[in-house]
Amino acid sequence: MTDLSDFKKIDIHDEKLISKVMNDLKYLDPDHATRDDAISFLEFMRTAAKEIAQHVSIDSFEDYYKAFKKQRV
Repeated sequence: MTDLSDFKKIDIHDEKLISKVMNDLKYLDPDHATRDDAISFLEFMRTAAKEIAQHVSIDSFEDYYKAFKKQRV
């Protein structure tokens, strides 16, 4: 299984990161470009990344990567 300890290294409450997400949200969804929206989105991204890492084991990584490469062509 994938080591999830690296996911804790990113501080989703870092002001620079929050500002960047807020700036991106201004273009994608101006009505939801607040600080709270940015933090909520970062929390969602962190959860999604953890879930993906838990489901992509070393045994299946090669199969996922082959499927990914087929889509890129």
